[in-house]
Amino acid sequence: MKKCKKMTIGIIIFLGVMFAMARESQAMPNFARKYGADCRMCHTAVPMLNRFGYEFRAAGYRDPADIGKEDKGFDLGNFFAARIQEQFDYKKHTEPTTSNNSTNSQLTFKEFTMYPLTGSWGKYFSSLSELSVMPGNDFEVENAYVKGVYPVAKGSWAEGWFQGRIGVMHLWEGFGGADRPLGNLRPLFQTTAATGSPLVLWSPDEEGVEGGYYFYKTGTNITGVVWNGLRADGTAAKGGSLTKESTSPTKNDKDFQMVVNQFVHGDDSVSLFYYHGYVPFPATGTQTKDSYDRLAAYGNVYLIPDKVNAIGGYEYGHDALANASLVTGGSTVGNSNGFFAGAQYFAIPEKLALALRYDQFDPSNKVGHNGMNSITASANIFFTHGLQLVTDYQHVNTDITDGGKKTDDEVQARLIFIW
Repeated sequence: MKKCKKMTIGIIIFLGVMFAMARESQAMPNFARKYGADCRMCHTAVPMLNRFGYEFRAAGYRDPADIGKEDKGFDLGNFFAARIQEQFDYKKHTEPTTSNNSTNSQLTFKEFTMYPLTGSWGKYFSSLSELSVMPGNDFEVENAYVKGVYPVAKGSWAEGWFQGRIGVMHLWEGFGGADRPLGNLRPLFQTTAATGSPLVLWSPDEEGVEGGYYFYKTGTNITGVVWNGLRADGTAAKGGSLTKESTSPTKNDKDFQMVVNQFVHGDDSVSLFYYHGYVPFPATGTQTKDSYDRLAAYGNVYLIPDKVNAIGGYEYGHDALANASLVTGGSTVGNSNGFFAGAQYFAIPEKLALALRYDQFDPSNKVGHNGMNSITASANIFFTHGLQLVTDYQHVNTDITDGGKKTDDEVQARLIFIW
């Protein structure tokens, strides 16, 4: 017990010293080098974007005013960044049946990520490569795309730019409460699959073709994507060994997504997300086809400008099996829904941000006693020269069939260094 207390005190002293030494943190360093900027140009708290940061990304990693202008001369340092992540996890699982209780803790090397060929080039083009290696996992391509933008209607109400991407991309790009939370532990409906579906909203990085238009004056962004889709295990069909199965659904059964983001005032916004697709189910044995739809809405509003941000989101899902009788438990596949609400407090600009969030998720309306709810607290601490500590505590309650509950408590601390 004394040893644990000494270790806890030591960690607190270490973090206190590091925090006291903290200076201004940096933006994604290749962009910072190119534009001579700090993180506040694009972020409220890394990785959360402000409005300019969202438009900088939508314009192909350039100031929207620079679309159509010849880019600066090539400098390799402006097109390359890398990141390493160390992570500590403490998890405790408790059920009414005490034989299933467990506690474990682990310090692990989380991930090494490279960002080669990332940035804007020419008058209209840009690219993003995000290549990651995790212990015990295959080399992962999280992003690998080329993007083009073209400005039109300058001076009119429709002023903006056409945009198109092709390659491997994250499933959607929203704002506020959508794709870039303050902590690492995301909302339940983004990280938990509906009953009878392998789809986890934030997990796949899919191969696709995107087109859209950004109305610069009104702050309206509309994009649509055709995806290759998912394999039966929920992984994205990117290519090579990750091609889509030739069984039902076939390689010709493509998925579709549409995202609309609307800025309301300043950094306040609403994001709408719709995704329709097909996936073989289950992953092994006799398969049928799961036709799924996911509809989500996200929003945020700054109650105190640059200080307190209220966030929320709602998701509705529908899954339908082509032949439910082929799947054990196929009759339980139906509708899912969830929501989250919370607040973020940017206590010290570029140094400390805090967040608190409440979640609920029901993975199927055809199954009783399976709902989930959670409370998540996060702290985002910025040190120096790209060094950042993101900590989360999450408590999850899950209903079980006998009317009781099982609980999961997790503490996660992730040290991130990007250069």
